[in-house]
Amino acid sequence: MITAQQVDECNDIELAYDLFWEYCLYHDYKFFSARPFFEEIADALQWVYEEYLLGRSRSITLSLPPRSGKSYIISLFSAWWLGHIPDHAVMRNAANSSLFRDFSGDTRKIIESAKYKSVFPNIRLHPFKRDVRKWALTTSKKAAYFGAGTGGSIIGSGANLAIYDDLIPSLEVAMNDEQLEKINNWKMVDHNSRKEKDCPEIGIGTRWRKNDVIGIEIEKGNVDKVFKVSALVFYKPTDPEFAEFPDGRTFCEDVNRTSFYLKEKKELEPELFDAIYQQEPMDLKGVLFPASERRYYDPIKDAHILTQTSFRLAAVDAAKGGGDFYALIGGICIGTDIYIHDIVFNTDSTELNEEATVEFCVRNGINELKFEGNGAWFLMGQAIRSKLNKRKGRCSVRIFNQETNKHTRILSKAGYIRNHFVWRSDWEQMPQYKAFLKNLSQYLKDGHAKNDDAPDVAAELMTYYMQHFRDRW
Repeated sequence: MITAQQVDECNDIELAYDLFWEYCLYHDYKFFSARPFFEEIADALQWVYEEYLLGRSRSITLSLPPRSGKSYIISLFSAWWLGHIPDHAVMRNAANSSLFRDFSGDTRKIIESAKYKSVFPNIRLHPFKRDVRKWALTTSKKAAYFGAGTGGSIIGSGANLAIYDDLIPSLEVAMNDEQLEKINNWKMVDHNSRKEKDCPEIGIGTRWRKNDVIGIEIEKGNVDKVFKVSALVFYKPTDPEFAEFPDGRTFCEDVNRTSFYLKEKKELEPELFDAIYQQEPMDLKGVLFPASERRYYDPIKDAHILTQTSFRLAAVDAAKGGGDFYALIGGICIGTDIYIHDIVFNTDSTELNEEATVEFCVRNGINELKFEGNGAWFLMGQAIRSKLNKRKGRCSVRIFNQETNKHTRILSKAGYIRNHFVWRSDWEQMPQYKAFLKNLSQYLKDGHAKNDDAPDVAAELMTYYMQHFRDRW
């Protein structure tokens, strides 16, 4: 005798077959029931499928906060699509080959799951064509699923559903015009060339800049529906239900708490927060470190504050060429604030600054010196280390090669520097300290500046403290 539970199960399976949102709930009820914002997106994906059956090609884009599950729902949709059209092919391209393989493996696991087999009992992976780079079903004409990382080869296969998923992997790439153009060109040529007749397209990604992949597709009029979900949702002041959240409330408690997003909003550069969490493309204008936002301490009245820690850090950015400054900055971390007690900032010779650095470390009781030793500057770092050892101090010299993009590094730490660096109130009486602050205040948000040594070394100091004192920020 068939039980009521069995009847309900059959109804759920039938609904999951017909409606993609119902399939999401059937496959992973706990996850999707806690993230209701996905229902509208699931309905749009269903619309793409239904329009395709009618011979109409549609395109949608999805931009959501990190960890929302956007790639997960696309993996489910890819499997659901193949369940209905098992002789077709899905192409899904990503930022790199590793990410593509992850997406491919995830989709393949869904097809092999018990829930999927309950809804699509006749769908099976091909026993001999199961390579994660390109796999097939027993019903496939060629491939059922294929793709690549940007720049990779996708020759030899045609797509009936085209997906580009996070082609821009990071802020560093997004801020590099040359790399961004390469990604856009690869999408336009390699990705687009694999589309079969009436092939719909789904674009997923953070809205980094107006000329990112999604932005270009929207500007060309190639997108039918744009889905943009912001992490912080703002309500009218007259709405009593949200009166306790004047600065915004999380779009979904299951993804992250309001307090997390408010903290990120406070610490990150506004344009950076808006891009990563609010899905508003960056439009970088103005100076990054305005003098009006500096905080100060009195070296005499507040001298007792600087005795509250036994650890003192300094960082060096050596002059790279004519006109560049040798930048050395010392910071003492008290709680969540970093007091900048001493600075060397000049265009003196290597010999003079080598001695100045040794004296700086001894005079200020520096415990650790971070020295950017790219290229020949490694030798200067070694010389400083040797001289400090002879002085029998307790200063450890760490020489490192800087490989990350400078502007990206500065931009990502700018909010922390503004909020947590505390400068000497007598800075105008110290020529090199004064020159450093002038250089810092002239740096522009778009990265264009005659000289960037001050913000660069400040970012390095902030990075170190954030890495080694993570509980404070």
